[in-house]
Amino acid sequence: MSFLLYLGSSARNPEAAGRRAGAPVGEAEYSYRFLLDAYRDMLAETETVIEIDDPAQADRYHVHFTALGEPCTLLAFCPPNLAPVGLACPTVCLFAWEFTTLPTGGWSKDPREDWRHVFLAHGRSIAMSEFAAAQVRAAMGDYCEVAAIPAPVYDAWASVEPRRMTDGQARVLRIGAGVVRDTRLTGIGQTAPFWPLRDAPALQIPPVPPLTVPPAHVPDALLHPVHEIVFDGMVFTTIFAPKDGRKNWRDLVSAFIWAFRDTADATLVVKIIHREPESFLPHFENLLFKCGPFACRVVAIGAWLDDDQMRDLASVSDIIVNTSHGEGMCLPLAEFMSTGAPAIAPDHTAMADYITPDNAFIVRGTLEHNVWPHDPQAMFRTMRYRIEWDSIVEAYESAAAMLKGPPERRLAMSHAARQTMHDYCSRARIGKTLRRFLGTASFAETPEEV
Repeated sequence: MSFLLYLGSSARNPEAAGRRAGAPVGEAEYSYRFLLDAYRDMLAETETVIEIDDPAQADRYHVHFTALGEPCTLLAFCPPNLAPVGLACPTVCLFAWEFTTLPTGGWSKDPREDWRHVFLAHGRSIAMSEFAAAQVRAAMGDYCEVAAIPAPVYDAWASVEPRRMTDGQARVLRIGAGVVRDTRLTGIGQTAPFWPLRDAPALQIPPVPPLTVPPAHVPDALLHPVHEIVFDGMVFTTIFAPKDGRKNWRDLVSAFIWAFRDTADATLVVKIIHREPESFLPHFENLLFKCGPFACRVVAIGAWLDDDQMRDLASVSDIIVNTSHGEGMCLPLAEFMSTGAPAIAPDHTAMADYITPDNAFIVRGTLEHNVWPHDPQAMFRTMRYRIEWDSIVEAYESAAAMLKGPPERRLAMSHAARQTMHDYCSRARIGKTLRRFLGTASFAETPEEV
């Protein structure tokens, strides 16, 4: 079977097709690039896979493969309102959604803003979660088949060798060009001396050296220094895009500082996904100032990490943290849990498919009114989950007790995280589900691996 893959969103960059760096870093639809990459890597093992830049190309490929007697399907990785319709080539939209109602338009002449129009035109769709699939079934009934098939990310991360807190290994993360803020070095959170205004020492401003062009013989290592971050104690990690309003990062950070305000061996690593992280860091550091003083450590990383560096970050992380209002799947959570890292996370929206008391410390949330993120009218036509801040603190404290307690529970939760993700998003499981949904036996069977 032949598959055409189309990144039908603002995340599409023809010059960087197939590379994560090609996506618009930190934008709302950034994750669709990652979804396409994961599906492409799985399908390419056994099928003909072609990534296209223009949906108009789909019908030409469809004619070509049909003449060869080979079925051809276009997989559009995008929100339904950006998916192509009216093609001769069978089209399936793969989408993520985390709100309680589906958009029904009303603000544009484009009929696709009513997602039901797209589902009806395609006849089939793939949601990244049971939460989203249930909404399609409720809205479309028998007029559109839908399956919940998440991105197959387990296999690419299961081989990561963890360097957890209790292993006694030196844990060093090396990062190239980028911005790193470490409260151990900046002093944020430490008690600062206070002087009455009249007794305050004069502010000494050093002269600014003239700007010079580095000579050609200066070693590249000096022009592009490598950050080496040494970790000790407990390492909690979170990954988010500040522009994504779902992530609820202020509660995540402030709850960590409150839970570990007197605990020097607790570190929160914040991997920032942002095109210009320097523009976000003042807002981030302002929150840290408001939460001080504190003994714990916060490390913010505003650097591009390639796949190997992301796996290194996963290997030094004891706990992966998420406190979002809703998720379409949450790739970082699924990826880090595939390495055996237990989670702190809610069990709502897409996370309900894999977050359990066996593999996570669950934070509570209740529904509140909200708007569709792309609705120009910003009307309250949907709902999201409001996270209980005190339950985040409780989850941090429970996770710390687990990490510092007898190893049996830590090992059990780590095994449960791996096993859950194997059953949820391994290539063997996803390939089987996709094969059944598309009604074809052309996929080669992949042996189960645990």
